[in-house]
This record gives sequence, structure tokens and C-alpha cells, in this order.
Amino acid sequence: MGFTHTRQGHTSAIRQLVLQAPAPVIAQALGYHDKSTTRIATAAGAPLEELRFVAHSS
Repeated sequence: MGFTHTRQGHTSAIRQLVLQAPAPVIAQALGYHDKSTTRIATAAGAPLEELRFVAHSS
């Protein structure tokens, strides 16, 4: 029996990460584009300060 990889589970894990660290840091660590993690952070309700950091770091 193996693990199944689901998009919902994957996005859920990233959502938790972007609430704990800046989206660009998560993007770089996982090989994602920072706009993707910014979109996930916005949907997850990241604090406004976090989103300002994201906007100025690109």
C-alpha cells in the first residue's frame, strides 16, 4: 500500500507553510514561482504584512 499524491493535500500543506514563513521563502525552497505561493498565501488569509513583504521582494 502506497501513498496517493493529491493536489488538495499538496495545496493544503503549502497553505500551512505560507502561514508560517514568507511566501517567497517557501517558493524558493520548494521550487515554485513566488506568484504561486503569494496566491496561496492570499487565499489562506496570510497577514497583510506578509503580503506586503511578498509584493516588495519580487
